[in-house]
Amino acid sequence: MIGKHVEVEGTSINGTVIDETKHTLLIETQEGNRKMIKSNHTFLIRAKEGIMRVPGSGIASRPEERIKNQ
Repeated sequence: MIGKHVEVEGTSINGTVIDETKHTLLIETQEGNRKMIKSNHTFLIRAKEGIMRVPGSGIASRPEERIKNQ
């Protein structure tokens, strides 16, 4: 998810993901960096196909673990 533009549903927070851990996303916004807990939010991710709505609980794992589970 690093490098993707995301919006946090239900908030005014949007920006580029600059870091990711098992439980958090660090989002660079115009107001500064914001650390968001994945499991507490739903993220709208811009992709070539359009906008994807992703529940944070669905990505609450380490990025390398998600690759292994595909």
